[in-house]
Amino acid sequence: QLQSLLNKVFKPPQEGEEENLVKQNRYQLQNLTINIVKDTSHIGDAVTKAFLNALIPMGAPMVKDGGGDLSGFPELMRIMHTLAVSGNGTTHLQLFQATTNWLQLCKNHLSEKEVQEQ
Repeated sequence: QLQSLLNKVFKPPQEGEEENLVKQNRYQLQNLTINIVKDTSHIGDAVTKAFLNALIPMGAPMVKDGGGDLSGFPELMRIMHTLAVSGNGTTHLQLFQATTNWLQLCKNHLSEKEVQEQ
């Protein structure tokens, strides 16, 4: 359920949706994340990991085949980095592994003959 909710935040604005509302939702998620990882926060590592686990799968569709909408990717990375920094090291490793997978997706796309001919 968490991933479903977060997916809605990072979807590009649909026809009839205000772009400002989408940006505002992303900004609010970023602020929530910052508050979750504060030193004074009483929220445990399990919540941080749950958020990160829900966010990581959203990266691949954004970069896959070069056809994804990258408009939310920088914000997604910022939020995931904030969550990973607060962890005990395993979350950083998890994010790093996901990032190498995303880079491989980009490399595969750029290696396609049709893309190189453009």
